[in-house]
Amino acid sequence: MHTNYDSYLKGSVVGRVIAPVISILINLTTRYHCHKIIKLSDTLQIFAKEKECVMNVHGIRQAFLEEGKRRALNYVKRETLSSNGKIYFCGKLLWAKGLDAMIELEYAFKSITENYFQIHIVGSGPEEEEIRRAFGGRRTTASNRTKPHSIADDDVMTTPRSSSVKDKMDQFIDKMPRSRYEFRKGCIPSSFLGRMDHAAMGEDFKIFLNPSVTEVLCTTTAEALAMGKFVIIPSHPSNTFFQQFPNCLMYDSKAHFVTRLQYAMENTPLPLSEVHSFTLTWEAATERLISASIITKREAKRRERVGQIKADTKAAEYLKGGIFETIRNYVRNCMKNSDEEGWTGAKSAIFLEK
Repeated sequence: MHTNYDSYLKGSVVGRVIAPVISILINLTTRYHCHKIIKLSDTLQIFAKEKECVMNVHGIRQAFLEEGKRRALNYVKRETLSSNGKIYFCGKLLWAKGLDAMIELEYAFKSITENYFQIHIVGSGPEEEEIRRAFGGRRTTASNRTKPHSIADDDVMTTPRSSSVKDKMDQFIDKMPRSRYEFRKGCIPSSFLGRMDHAAMGEDFKIFLNPSVTEVLCTTTAEALAMGKFVIIPSHPSNTFFQQFPNCLMYDSKAHFVTRLQYAMENTPLPLSEVHSFTLTWEAATERLISASIITKREAKRRERVGQIKADTKAAEYLKGGIFETIRNYVRNCMKNSDEEGWTGAKSAIFLEK
């Protein structure tokens, strides 16, 4: 399991209504159809506890590993440039990706050092404009205001009054803050670079910052580690796998984050060892998958002894019986009556079709 369905469902109004029902359906389905449930991290819900294990069975593209090897060869030459690397974030521009936490970390850094740190944000998303304004503060909000169009005197009588009122309303709505961060006087030094290939981001980008705690397992974190960059992430179950890498700097408080960032700014990332490099490959991920999937004879006998097979049979009866159809029709009606559209609804519909 590598998707946090529960988290996605609770991101919408209709999702909150049907989330408990969907959770039951997922639990019944996984219990009946799966002999072993492998979760990428411990952030996921409990499906069938006696069948579960936590293991990262995900790999990354070879291009990231090749970049890491190239940097390892140039390690000695790069030591003198350790203080010039950029700090960046790479991902979809949503508040759920931890960008509100990033602003709070900026505040913490300034309270200790009296300055913000420059952040380069790579990616795009539906909340990009709101996030831009949050980083810009009042200055950005003022600069984004729509200036009233000049109207010639001879055209005044021909301009409908309703359109003038509508323009003023649009301007008023545009001026309204979209988050509490827009009330800040100062501007956080940031640049929004749009969408870029992460593998193509060169040595200028030295420190990857990802404060998100909603991920199951963040692929961009693994990519940054493979390229030989510093990675600064919070201590969280979704990041447990990355603790083994020497360039991974984890923090458990804002003050600890400032210490970690200062260290990364003043030092050079260590070259990725062959062992750590192999750990990130799809080959290693496949080996972990095979290892995690094994069910020993002892475990099979224990499952039979504790009555797990009976529980699986009962789950099958629920799925094949009328209660499943009743619940599925209820969820479909909830989705049909909702005016909301988007990924959550589509994902639920796909699940129900299955």
